[in-house]
Amino acid sequence: MKNLAFSIGLLSLISFNGQSTTLKWEPLEKGDKIHVVAPSYGDENTRQNLAKAHEVLQKKGFKIEAPLTLIDSQPLGYANTVAYKQEHLKKTLFENDCKAVWALRGGRGASEIVIPLEELPAPSKPKFILGFSDATALHLLAAMWGWPSLHCPVLAYNQDIALTVNKATSLDLVLDILSGKTKEVNYTLSLLNNLPQKFEEEIEASVVGGNASLIQRSIGTPTHLKTTGKILFLEDTGEPATKFLEMMTHFRRANLFKGIKALILGDFKNGVAPEESPRIEIAQQSFLTTMTALNIPVLGSNQFGHGDINYPLPFGTPAKLIFQNSKEVKLTIKTNN
Repeated sequence: MKNLAFSIGLLSLISFNGQSTTLKWEPLEKGDKIHVVAPSYGDENTRQNLAKAHEVLQKKGFKIEAPLTLIDSQPLGYANTVAYKQEHLKKTLFENDCKAVWALRGGRGASEIVIPLEELPAPSKPKFILGFSDATALHLLAAMWGWPSLHCPVLAYNQDIALTVNKATSLDLVLDILSGKTKEVNYTLSLLNNLPQKFEEEIEASVVGGNASLIQRSIGTPTHLKTTGKILFLEDTGEPATKFLEMMTHFRRANLFKGIKALILGDFKNGVAPEESPRIEIAQQSFLTTMTALNIPVLGSNQFGHGDINYPLPFGTPAKLIFQNSKEVKLTIKTNN
């Protein structure tokens, strides 16, 4: 019996280290709470956006769980002190009656907030983490624990709350996933590089990734993203063409591209000066030459990222790429395991 227990524990450890996500998250029912965390920036406008989110989600049948002390703006723009944010995130993720955790906004600071959690065993009950941009630090933590998560607009900025980032993306798309109504999402992607015929069929794997800058900062840390056998997704904002190439070179040297099934590039042009946009296209063409030599299909879509559109993209759940022709690929992702 002892040997059997050891074997089961070893198998669990192998699955954990390989980030093989088989865990399910629990869909929300009407009246359930959505727990809000603020791991990044936050100011008075953020506080007002949170108040509006209370009203909007209540009308849609959900409640928000957020302490009155969540936003206490700091001199560097952070939503609260490091100690407060670390303790609140830990308490939220380990709370038994919590089902979903939504990042309030992005900015900077989330990478430092997850440090105390990196050495802890995963909570017994998976929480469905939502957000993007700086909240990628939370997605990386979820991936380390084997939890599915959802790359989607942060709660404060979207079509329903504040018309800034992702202003043409409705919260209903996210809430339909949270409630279990939407069980699968489908998107059409562009095939950006020419590859051998073998890729013009189907690829099955889960999607992992997020903001490229956050993923780069995680290299060498406990939440360093394990990408082998996965479909890797990357997006970023405000980064010049040379920075794009530097990040991609770093990822290649750090073996993030080794063994991946495919790469999806989201929006990289948002937030850059108009004259920088064609330079990014030149940089991406140079990068595509490298990826073609590595025999890795690269797909693209501006439906995901910091632009007006940021459709929900499930991480860590079964996904399929169907190569329909030489230019288009269909992406199908289950929203739960």
